[in-house]
Amino acid sequence: MKSVQKMTLDEIWDECDRMWQDMKRLFQKHPVGPECLASVLTKTKELWLIENGYCIADFWAGCFFCSVTNVCDQCPGRQVDPAFDCADFKGHKAFDQYPIEFADYIHELNLERKGGTS
Repeated sequence: MKSVQKMTLDEIWDECDRMWQDMKRLFQKHPVGPECLASVLTKTKELWLIENGYCIADFWAGCFFCSVTNVCDQCPGRQVDPAFDCADFKGHKAFDQYPIEFADYIHELNLERKGGTS
């Protein structure tokens, strides 16, 4: 099994982006109502981690960033956007309420981190 604790920061960013792009495709294909979106997203992320060879016990909240530091001020997202907050991004949206938009946000940040190239 892959361990998030043994990954480089580049690998963490790329896997986080890959996971969210898969979440985006899934939720575009199979929309979920707001009343159960958060719980479906949690279970879907856990399933993604398992299917991609990760031990979910290594993860906090099914999140690559939270799993390397559960201190928001030290989140890898804040290394690119100092205002990064997964629970409040782009005008008071939370990742578990707007997973498609959050996937786009993560992808934009990952591209910015890499200097604008894919």
